[in-house]
Amino acid sequence: MRRTLLPALPLALLPALLPPAQAAQPADAGRGAGVPGVAGSAGSPAGYRVAERGRGLVVTGATYRMTIAEDGFRYGFERRDGTAVAPPHAVSGLRVKGPGDAEFADAESARLVTAGRSAAVLDVRLAGGGSARVVLRPRARAVGVAVTGLPASSTVDLRTGHVGPAYGLGDHGSFGDGRPETGTPCSGKVEARPRAELTGLVLDNVTNQGSCKRFVSTFAVFPRQSFAEVLFAEGQKRVGLTETENRLGVAGAAGVDGLHYFLGTDVKQLYADYRRARHAAGYADVRPRPRMFELGWEAYGALGWNTYQSSVEETVRDFLDHGYPLGWGVVGSGFWPGERGNPAEGTTNSFGMWDDTAEEGRDDGLPNPRYPDPDALKRLFAENDVALLLGARNNFKAARDDGGNHNPVTDAGFMEEARRRGYLLAGADGEPVKVSRAQFPSGASYVLDGRNPEAVDWYVAQTRKWGVDGWKEDTMLYSPDLWRDGNWNALLKALHDAGDAVMVRNTAYALPGDWARINDTIYGTGAVYHEDPDRMPVNLLNLAASGHGNLYPDFVGGTPGKAEPTDPAYRAYFARNVQFNALTPVLGFGVQPWRFGDDVAADTRKLALWHDSLHPYIYDAVLDGHASGFPYAMTPLHLAYPRDERTYGLVDESTRNYQWMLGESLLAAPVWGADFATATGRDVYLPAGTWIDVNTGERHQGPVTLTDHRVAGGDVPAFVGGKGVLVRRAEAGSSARLLAQVFPVTRDSVYSYGDGKRTSRIVNANAGWHPESLKVLDTTTGRAVGFSVDPVTGAVAFPLRAGHDYRLVGGRS
Repeated sequence: MRRTLLPALPLALLPALLPPAQAAQPADAGRGAGVPGVAGSAGSPAGYRVAERGRGLVVTGATYRMTIAEDGFRYGFERRDGTAVAPPHAVSGLRVKGPGDAEFADAESARLVTAGRSAAVLDVRLAGGGSARVVLRPRARAVGVAVTGLPASSTVDLRTGHVGPAYGLGDHGSFGDGRPETGTPCSGKVEARPRAELTGLVLDNVTNQGSCKRFVSTFAVFPRQSFAEVLFAEGQKRVGLTETENRLGVAGAAGVDGLHYFLGTDVKQLYADYRRARHAAGYADVRPRPRMFELGWEAYGALGWNTYQSSVEETVRDFLDHGYPLGWGVVGSGFWPGERGNPAEGTTNSFGMWDDTAEEGRDDGLPNPRYPDPDALKRLFAENDVALLLGARNNFKAARDDGGNHNPVTDAGFMEEARRRGYLLAGADGEPVKVSRAQFPSGASYVLDGRNPEAVDWYVAQTRKWGVDGWKEDTMLYSPDLWRDGNWNALLKALHDAGDAVMVRNTAYALPGDWARINDTIYGTGAVYHEDPDRMPVNLLNLAASGHGNLYPDFVGGTPGKAEPTDPAYRAYFARNVQFNALTPVLGFGVQPWRFGDDVAADTRKLALWHDSLHPYIYDAVLDGHASGFPYAMTPLHLAYPRDERTYGLVDESTRNYQWMLGESLLAAPVWGADFATATGRDVYLPAGTWIDVNTGERHQGPVTLTDHRVAGGDVPAFVGGKGVLVRRAEAGSSARLLAQVFPVTRDSVYSYGDGKRTSRIVNANAGWHPESLKVLDTTTGRAVGFSVDPVTGAVAFPLRAGHDYRLVGGRS
């Protein structure tokens, strides 16, 4: 590649080529404004090399070579042994459409300006005479890319040739090809994706738009190639994953700052490097707490929008009396003052203002007041060791002269105080940005500025007035687009840092709470997005592929009001739904299971207690995921077994092989999908290794496909394999006494269990599984430990003391 005639730039000037790291963006910044993210890629900058090769460049890191052709700035990636990873695009690696331009201008040529210790700088000539400057920041296992020097409000795409299969993209990974972006709410406007694999998906406005577009991420992983990518940006993002290109870009911006390509030694390394990169870019995760992985209950699932104190208390008592050891419960709506359905009613931001006083003239058919004794409600939860969470939103009713329904009686002066202090998102004129359409409240809204630390601290201080344990965050802002996708992150992290439990729905890239959830799993057979049962596994598993395994599939039974428990089809839906949800990290309920009949009630309680018993095992997987970035708590098989190409197409509604790993030892294989009313079984694919059916004890040697594997009501649709170890509770609802179960699937493995404070190792060093000669040693004390053998599965069970290590020896028959 020929060098430009411009003088080489000294390294001291390289920072000037990029926006300053972590620089605060002005309120009127363009749609592409965002958190800088090129810095912080995987590995040290030292050790990479840039060499000219023919009419191009080769950038070499520890795990890759990036080739850049002068013609068209066509770049691609390969391994150092020459194995292809991502081929160059057939036309150009960069294209730009300036403000007012009808067509994109492709890159025509690229020239190296300079290559220093931390960056290489290129000038790129565009068709039509324009130009751009590209800065590459190579690291040992990654390359960061920035594009500068373009007019404001440009559309910018960077692209390679096709790479696949691909997974991830947050909520947008659940969108079908064709017409995925026709507005919100999503049902009827967004088609659910029929498979997890993403090839064919083209999105030109990846941003938060409420409804099904709230967990925003551009991260995509390509397990076949051990390759991944992400573009950190707050504004309008663009994605194209087709048979001809792999594209990431922005619109409404003066360039790109925050594109990373990761080339790890394996898939787990990719996730570790992505975790470091998102943290460096300002998208921080928080360490989840164990309470939120207990069984839960949501008032909305049983009572809908119209909750009131006596109904909440009665239902919670019923669950406890039926033997459900609840650890958390949610009252998402209706606790604020005012008549329900009246635009003058309060909101979640009527801080501390319970509906505890009767009001004349109400006609909503509900008790008046709805919550006459909030302290009694709090006592009920506290005395039963159940965390009480309320709904939370970051939007405030706008003033009436701005089209809002602010009411000084039910809303008090919180909005005015936030406005006066400058705590609301503001436009170029300094006035609050108006959201014209939201799910709630009616009328225009203002939005808290999550980038303002004082605003965040103020909001957290106001929430103390409710006197509860945590929050179900549920903001739904539809229009206009704010292009501030990370606006929730700092606020949710601050609430969690204050000691609160946090259920996350709106976030960008990171998980700033205990877990993320999908929403509106409405009973139905697939007519629209939210009534499509096959959407659920695709949505969840692409969220997991986006880097977060601590996920909640919504409460069992789906959003209320579509059917009655006496409906046979709804009973079948509920029974299959609890099997599906019991194999995810978080199990929550809404409608009461005993309303569906004695058989469904018994099966549901059995599955609930099975999930509860696995709390130590699940929380250990959650902590492993938080520390490593890998989604251990809910791992798609294509990530758990990335070299097994038979896992790539399993998650597809045509076959409904909805499978994943729950931790390192349990393979979930529920019977789930729009055929819930008639399906009795599924084909189940078991990867390499030994697998034991947890219901029958039947052993299978993978790789193998079990044809029409039947799952009856109440069965746990799962197989034990992998590490083959489960850590369980000895008593429901309590982790005071633990049991380790070691299944006879391997004789050469180490399983590490941690509760956040102490770690235990269980080593399989046994020659066999014969109980007469098998021994379990507590290597911390040096003593043998008594054990039992399950007559069905052959699992060896023994009491586990957290912090102690154990070793299985002997066992030869």
